Amino acid sequence: MLQNLKGIINTVLNSFEDPNLRVRWAAINALGQLLIDLCPALANKFHGRVLPALNKAMEDFENPCIQAHATIALVNFIENCNGLILKPYLDGIVRKLVVLLQQGNQIVQEGAVSALTSSADALLTQFSNYYDAVMPHLMHILTNSTDKNLRMLRAKSADCISVVGLSAGKDKFGEHVEVVMQMLISLRSSLNPDDPATNYVLQAWEVICKCLDHDFLPYMTAIMPSLLESAQLEFDLGIASADSIADAQDSDDLGTETATIRGRRIRYRISILEEKALACNVLLGCIEVLGEQFYPWTKKVALVLAPLIKFNYHEEVRKASARAMPELLYSAAKAIKKGISPDHDKLCIKEMFDFILPELLQGIHKEQDLETCTIILESLKECLKLIATLKGEIQVSNIMEEIKHLFTSRDSRKRERKRIKTKDCPAEDLALINKEKEHEDLILEQIGECLSILIKTSKEAFLSYFDELSVHITPMLESKSIQKKRVLVGIFDDLADQCGDAALKYYDAYLPVLLDACNNNDFILRQSALFGVGICAKFGGSKFKPYCSEALSKIYNVIQRQNALAPDHVLAYDNAVSALGKLCQFHRDRVKAKAVVTWLNCLPIRHDIGEAKVVHEQLCSMVESSDRRLLGENNKHHFKIISVYTEVLSSKPPLVTKGTSERMVNSLKELTKKMSQATLHKTLSSLSVNQQHVLRSVLNC
Repeated sequence: MLQNLKGIINTVLNSFEDPNLRVRWAAINALGQLLIDLCPALANKFHGRVLPALNKAMEDFENPCIQAHATIALVNFIENCNGLILKPYLDGIVRKLVVLLQQGNQIVQEGAVSALTSSADALLTQFSNYYDAVMPHLMHILTNSTDKNLRMLRAKSADCISVVGLSAGKDKFGEHVEVVMQMLISLRSSLNPDDPATNYVLQAWEVICKCLDHDFLPYMTAIMPSLLESAQLEFDLGIASADSIADAQDSDDLGTETATIRGRRIRYRISILEEKALACNVLLGCIEVLGEQFYPWTKKVALVLAPLIKFNYHEEVRKASARAMPELLYSAAKAIKKGISPDHDKLCIKEMFDFILPELLQGIHKEQDLETCTIILESLKECLKLIATLKGEIQVSNIMEEIKHLFTSRDSRKRERKRIKTKDCPAEDLALINKEKEHEDLILEQIGECLSILIKTSKEAFLSYFDELSVHITPMLESKSIQKKRVLVGIFDDLADQCGDAALKYYDAYLPVLLDACNNNDFILRQSALFGVGICAKFGGSKFKPYCSEALSKIYNVIQRQNALAPDHVLAYDNAVSALGKLCQFHRDRVKAKAVVTWLNCLPIRHDIGEAKVVHEQLCSMVESSDRRLLGENNKHHFKIISVYTEVLSSKPPLVTKGTSERMVNSLKELTKKMSQATLHKTLSSLSVNQQHVLRSVLNC
């Protein structure tokens, strides 16, 4: 269709001028659908014709149906185009829409309000210049359209006001926000259950909360009952015979969808699901914005949202509910830490976690949608981070059971994909398969991060659980997938780092994978592998010695590569230098003196701050112990050491701990004390201005 787009647009836009009202109406509807299906290509190429045509259609006051459908088509254009395309037309569009707000009938006004909302949402702060032009008219509708039949217009206007207010910022919006909130609270209380206008009220609250930030707190007490009520809406399924013609006709009622299951037609109200999902998202938004100030409602909201992680009928309900779980824990934890919640302590957080965890695990077990499963798993990870030291053995066991379930499900899907690929597989199915594999990679990444947290908190006690996963993990050692290698290397890094001698039994299986990954083109994998090599050099003892030669070769390749200090590669470089230092320190018998000199010449490292502090402390220790390999014959490396020390001491953020900094200062005094004045002067003149300042400060103190 894109190849014939010009002819199609010509036909449609020419029909805008047709004398027959029905033809014009059909042309506008057709354009609206094309804007949904063919944007952004259509908008990019034909904006100069489409927008003027819609503007002209909105001037047809003799035919409000034409005006209303033109505003709907305009919304479709705005929501499916780049804001840069829209901006040059915005003055004219806003002027036209303001006229419709003043002179149009209810349906036209609703369309104009929706178009203004979309414009403000698309351009955000760039729409702030129109605040004074549109806000009085929107406020007039909100405060004066009190007839019950106008409730949808009022609700849409309130939603628009919130977005326009967000574009202008809370200082500008402050002059109207109190009235707006009171009107919204009043409007919400007057709406019947399952009224579609409720959704616009909920959306407005979410946007206003985002705009006001912590200043939204005074309104929370008033809106929380309504939010919780919407989140707890009961979802009733209507069941009728699938063969019944009458029931089939009824199923086409506005706001109703149907599905046929086992010969029976299932009917349900879409609006209930939408309101429930929206309420869950608004609650999530409020928690994220208010942080620790949300603590009075954390327990109550957890009791409502946690069970909804398993809600079968709407994935947005499940996603929002899952995302809210770590935010609720963070809110309570921050409140306790800041003393905002004197009646709560860590036990309260533990009790909340004990309630949340089974819901998350059951949600993971039941979830069929891989994207949603990833979100639930990520929420589990964030909860585990916060509750790192409060988990019980049974909870760890339950978590591991679900991780095993995820691996089993992954293996089943892999077999099914292999079966499908043996057939003639349509392009659409291949696209779905690729999408499924992308989600599986994300799930695997989250599994790796969960395991990392459990390893760090349980240490050697975790290894029995890890061994149970070997049937799933060991085959992945042969995988060529970068994502799988990242996860495996990350897991082994943590095992080697946290489990000491108990992890030695994994070295022969994992170290070849690590060493191979050290020179991989993927810089994230390369960094992780080099970090792991350093850890193994430190803790591996005799188990690591057979790998020393290959490890040195891999490290030199990283350090000496042409673009080693390019932005994407500096973290791998820093970890390579750190690993080299550990080889020099813990495997002296396998490392020649020139390796120590190479290591020294790579210092200081600046980008991986954690490794920098470790490496520079090691340097300090070697200087203090007068390591001859480091100092060199006749102390020929003194200048390099002084240069590194002064550069490190002048760096921000700090590249050493406070203790190492003090040791470096003392070492500088000792190193320079043995120098003649001429040598000291020569040393000073060879340093940068900042380094000279540091050295003079040390010598004068």
